Amino acid sequence: MARAALTLYRLALRALLPGHFRREFGHELEETVAARLAGSGSASRRWRALASELLDLLRTAAREWRSAMNGGPSRPPGGHSGREAKVGGGWGDLRTSARSLTRRPGLAIGVTLTIGLGIGATTTIYSVVDGVILRPLPYGDAERLVAVGGLASTGTPDPETGLLDLTPMSSEVYKRYRERARALDRIAAIAASRAIVSDADGLEEQVASAQISPELLEMLAVSPVLGRAFLSDEYAISLERVVMLSYEYWQSRYGGDPGVLGEPLESSPTGQGPRQIIVGVLPAGFQPPEAFFPAGEAPQIYGPLPLADGGPGRIAIFSVRALGRLSPGSTLETARAEADQLFREIETAVANLPVGPGGGRRGIGVNELHAQTVGQTGRTLWIFLGAAGLLLALTAMNAATLVLARALDRRQEIGVRVALGAGRARVVRLLLTEAGLLSLAGGALGVTIAYAGVAWFLQFAPETIPRLATVAVDGRVLAASALMTLGTAIVAGLLPALRLTSRAPWERLQRGGRTASEPASRLRVALVGGQLALAVVLLSGAGLLFGSFLRLRAADPGFEADGLIVMAPASRETRIRIGPGQPSPRDVQIQTVWDPALAALGPVPGVESVAAANVLPFQAPTWAPRLLLADDGPEVVREGIAGYAVTPGFFETMRTELIAGRAFESSDGSDAEPVALVNEAFVRTQLGGRDALGTLVRRAAEGPGRSGAEVAMRIVGVIEDVVQARPEDGARPAIYIPYGQADLPQLASMWSVARTGLPPASVVPELRRAVAEAGSLAQNVATMEDRMAESRATPRFQTVLLGAFAAVAMLLAAAGLHGSLSHAVRRRQRELGVRIALGADRGSVLRMVLAQGLRVSVVGLAIGIAGTLALSRLLAAVLYDMEPYDPVTLLGVAVVLILVSAVACFAPAQRATSVDPVKVLGAQ
Repeated sequence: MARAALTLYRLALRALLPGHFRREFGHELEETVAARLAGSGSASRRWRALASELLDLLRTAAREWRSAMNGGPSRPPGGHSGREAKVGGGWGDLRTSARSLTRRPGLAIGVTLTIGLGIGATTTIYSVVDGVILRPLPYGDAERLVAVGGLASTGTPDPETGLLDLTPMSSEVYKRYRERARALDRIAAIAASRAIVSDADGLEEQVASAQISPELLEMLAVSPVLGRAFLSDEYAISLERVVMLSYEYWQSRYGGDPGVLGEPLESSPTGQGPRQIIVGVLPAGFQPPEAFFPAGEAPQIYGPLPLADGGPGRIAIFSVRALGRLSPGSTLETARAEADQLFREIETAVANLPVGPGGGRRGIGVNELHAQTVGQTGRTLWIFLGAAGLLLALTAMNAATLVLARALDRRQEIGVRVALGAGRARVVRLLLTEAGLLSLAGGALGVTIAYAGVAWFLQFAPETIPRLATVAVDGRVLAASALMTLGTAIVAGLLPALRLTSRAPWERLQRGGRTASEPASRLRVALVGGQLALAVVLLSGAGLLFGSFLRLRAADPGFEADGLIVMAPASRETRIRIGPGQPSPRDVQIQTVWDPALAALGPVPGVESVAAANVLPFQAPTWAPRLLLADDGPEVVREGIAGYAVTPGFFETMRTELIAGRAFESSDGSDAEPVALVNEAFVRTQLGGRDALGTLVRRAAEGPGRSGAEVAMRIVGVIEDVVQARPEDGARPAIYIPYGQADLPQLASMWSVARTGLPPASVVPELRRAVAEAGSLAQNVATMEDRMAESRATPRFQTVLLGAFAAVAMLLAAAGLHGSLSHAVRRRQRELGVRIALGADRGSVLRMVLAQGLRVSVVGLAIGIAGTLALSRLLAAVLYDMEPYDPVTLLGVAVVLILVSAVACFAPAQRATSVDPVKVLGAQ
C-alpha cells in the first residue's frame, strides 16, 4: 500500500514539476514523502497524507511554472519571498506543524498528556497558595490590620514565621490597653462563645457564637443586609438581649424569612430568662478573621460584648481577642514595643487584675493579621508548590525529549528544507510552533485537571488549612497557568531546536547529511537524566513523609486510647458574675459543672471510670503557669511549661504510667497542702534530672483578687510524657495540679473522659442523657481514637499529596527513559544488525542496551540524592522522629528507581535482540 502511494506521488512529481526543479530537488522530495508515508500508520491515514502531499505538490508546481515563465529563480517547495513571507510565514508554520502532528497522533497525545499533568498539578497547588497566602484579606486596608492578644509564652517571635504566640486575654486587660494604645488608631474586640439553642425536637445544643465590640463591623466595613447593627446602649451588661445572625444561619434556620426581625430567637431555651431579640442579619459570605476562631467554628450568632458594667456585679470574660489597625506611620515593631510597655504599666497600676490563661501575666502581643491567619501553613504550602514546580519541570523535560526524538526522526525532512534554502531560524521557528501547539493543548488539559484538582483538594484538605473558602481557579490562576504553558513550550521546543540546529549538525544537514547530530543525542540523554533526578527528589520527599507518618502513628501517646470517650460538659451559664457575697469563682465552676458532671457520668452502665481535665491530650495547652523553684530569684523566668488541672483518678482512667511517687487523691482539696505532679520532660529540663519528689515549686496565683499571690506546691509524683498538642512538637515540660486547688482560669473549661469496655456507640447516648440530667450540655463527644486520627489528618494529607506527585514523576521519568531508549534502538538497528551478523549473541546485545539505560539512571539517581540532601532543611520542619537524610529511605528510593528503570529499559532491550540482520542490512 505504501509502495503504491509512493509510486503515485512519483508519477505526479514527474508530470507536474518543471524539469530543472525536478532534477535539483526531486530526489529529496521523494525521500521526504516516503518517510512521511511510512510513518502515517493505517491505510486511511496514508492516503490522507498522500492527498496532502499532492496538494502541496500542485501549489509548488504552479509557483515554479509561473516563476519559470517570468524568468525568476527556482525556490524550494513551500518557500516564500518578500511580502508573502512576511504575511503568510506564521500561518504556514502553523499549518505545517498541525499537519505534521496529525501524522503522528501517538506522539501528540503523549506530549499533551504529559504537559497537561504537569500544568494541572502545578496550577492546582498554585490555586491553593494564591488563595491562602498571596491574596490579601477581604477587608479594607488589610495590610494595616493586626491581631492583638495575650502572650502565651515568651515575647520572642517564631524564627520561621515571625509570629508571637498569642492567646485570648481578659476583658480588663483589653479595656486598659485600648484606652492607652497610640500605635493603633482603631481597636475592636471579639470573644468566642457558645449560644444555647434548641433544635426542632426541643433538645438543647450549643451553636458557635461571638460577642463583638461596637468598632468591629465598622473596621471590617460590614453592614447588616437586613435590619440594623447594635445600638450603643445595648452594650451595657443589663441590656444585652439582642443578637444578629449570620446569613448562612438565617437561611438554614429560618429559610431566609425577613419577618424574623424583632422576633425572639426561636432557638433560645426556655427557663433561662428573656429570649434574645433578632435585630439584624449579616451579609452572605461574611467571615470574621479566621485567626480568631478554630477551624469549622465560624460564629453563627453575634451578640454585643459587654465591656461597661451595667449592674452591681462584674462580668469576668477571659476569651477576648482584639483586632487593630496600625496608625499612619506606625509599624508592627512599634506596636509590639508599645504593647510591651503598656502592659507593664497596666500590671503595676491595677490592683486585683483579673487575668486569663496565659494572657494576664505575660504581656500583650501584636501580629500582622494576615500572618496570624496563615500561621505555619504557609511554609508547608510553599514546600508543596516547590514540589509541583519540580513536577512541571520534569514534564517540560519529558516533552522536550519527545519533541527531540520526533525531530531526529524528521532529520531527512529537515535536511531537505535546509537544502531547499530554509534558514536555521525557519527550522527553529517550525519546531517551536509544533511545541507551542502541543503545549497549548496540554495547557488546556492542565486547566481542566486543575478544576478537578482544586475540587479534590477542598474536599479532602484538613480543616487546619485556613482561608480555603478563597481557593478557586480564577483569572489570576489562569494567567499563571498561561505563563506555565508558555514556559513549557519554550523548554519543550527551543532546547531541541537549538541543539539540533547547532553548528556541526547544521553543516551536515546543509551538505545533505542524514545522520542525527551527536549534540542532539547528548541533549536527549541529559533530559532523561534530569527527569530521573527530579523524580528521585520527589520520591525521596514522599518516602520521608511516609516514614514520618508511620512513626507518628506508632508513637506512644502516653496513655491507652482504646475505650476512651471524651466530651466537654458545658454549663448553661456562659459567664460568671462576680460580686459581693457570692461564692468564689473556683467554687462556682466546680459546683456548677465539674462535680455534677462527674457524678452523673460515673454510674452509666458500661463505664469503668471517669475523670476530667481542663485540657486533654491532642489539644493545645491553654494554661502556661509562671513557676519558680525554691532557689530561683525573682529575675528567673521559666517559660514554655504546660499547665493542667485534673481530677483524682485522671491518670488511672487514661492509663498513664506513674513513674514515681503517687497520683492525686480525693483528699487533695482546697484545704489540703498544695501538691503537683510533673512529667519526665519537666524533670529533665527544669530539675536537671534530679529526684523531683518533695521539691517545692512556686506558682503565681491567677484570678480575681489574687494578683501578686503565690502558691507553694510540693511535687508528689512523676508521670510519663503525654502527648500535648501534637506528637511532632515533642513533649513540653508539664505540671499537673488537682482541680480542687486550681484557680478560675484553669477551671474555665472542662473535658471529661470515660473508659468503657463496651462499643462506644452503645455508651455515648447514655452519657449524653446523664450529662443533660445533671444540668449541663454534652458537647464535642468523640472517642479518643477519633481525636487522634484528626490530629494525623494533616500529615496524612501531606503524605498522600507528595506521594501522588512522586508517583506521577516516577511514571513520567520511566516513560521518558523507555521512549529515549526505544528511539536509540530504532536508530541503531543497522549497528545492532551488524553486531548480530558478526556473531554477537542476543544476551550480550540485551546487556549492552540495558547497561546504556541503567547508566543514565545511576547518574540521575546520584544527582537526585544530592538534590534531596541540599533541600533537606525544607523537609526537616514537617518530619517526625527522623532525619531528612534518612539512609533507609534513600536506599529504598535507589532500589525503586533501579527497578523501575530496569522495567522501562527491558522492552527496548528485548526489541534490540530481535533485530533481523538480513532485513536490516538488506534494506540499507
